[in-house]
Amino acid sequence: AMRRYDDVLALDPDHAAARYDRGELHLSNGDDDAARADFVAAATAHPDHWVVHFRLAHLAGRAGDARALEDHLTEALRHGFSFRTITADPTWRAWMRDPALGSVIARLIVVYDDESLIEELRGSP
Repeated sequence: AMRRYDDVLALDPDHAAARYDRGELHLSNGDDDAARADFVAAATAHPDHWVVHFRLAHLAGRAGDARALEDHLTEALRHGFSFRTITADPTWRAWMRDPALGSVIARLIVVYDDESLIEELRGSP
């Protein structure tokens, strides 16, 4: 699959869907830098879709970067993201219990979503 995305991007480096999908493959392979580069390119080509901003927020969370997490989640929220998407995700639940990341997530939930989601995310993984 990676080779196919590389082929598409060799023909059209701005192909947002191929950038996003290849970024997902990089993310699943643990190559955060390559994933970030593809997600940034996808966000540049298609800035009005929440999923690329969400994935950049995910990478910020993995890096423990609360400021970048807030920036990217805010963009995702502006474009239709809902925290309901992640309530069962053990990774986000763990970040919710982290003092720095959790405070960002809780604050954004209070402003943009249903406060009951805070307790859902703080629940056991």
